[in-house]
Amino acid sequence: AGFGELPGAEPYPCRNVDQNVADLRAQLAANAKGASELKRMASHFGLPTVTAYMRHVQDNAEESVRRAISALRSGEFDYHMDNGARVKVKASIDLATRSATVDFTGTSAQLSSNFNAPSAVCRAAVMYVFRTLVDEKIPMNEGCLRPI
Repeated sequence: AGFGELPGAEPYPCRNVDQNVADLRAQLAANAKGASELKRMASHFGLPTVTAYMRHVQDNAEESVRRAISALRSGEFDYHMDNGARVKVKASIDLATRSATVDFTGTSAQLSSNFNAPSAVCRAAVMYVFRTLVDEKIPMNEGCLRPI
């Protein structure tokens, strides 16, 4: 089977295989371009300078999220879905450390259908939510997750 045929061969196939494959190719091209530009920047400015700026961007994101967390309070959400699955989320805020713990204990286990989210998707969703609470214009990066 060709690459484009594989996603349609599963019990829960994706809908638009050609578009999904095109999206993957675009993502690969974007990553290659990013790697190329990063190498060019390191060559031009020097690796220590680029590393220092990258560290600053992440440190700034961390502090921005910590400031946003300072205005929050702990809470939880429990939702029973139509398919019988349960989504349970508890966010615990520690004002002393300006950090948060997001706990999904009690959420349904993996379903036999295609309605699941891998841990990377959950991490990205948590980071996105906390990033939206930041008032400044900062780039999304790993520093946003340090206080979580």
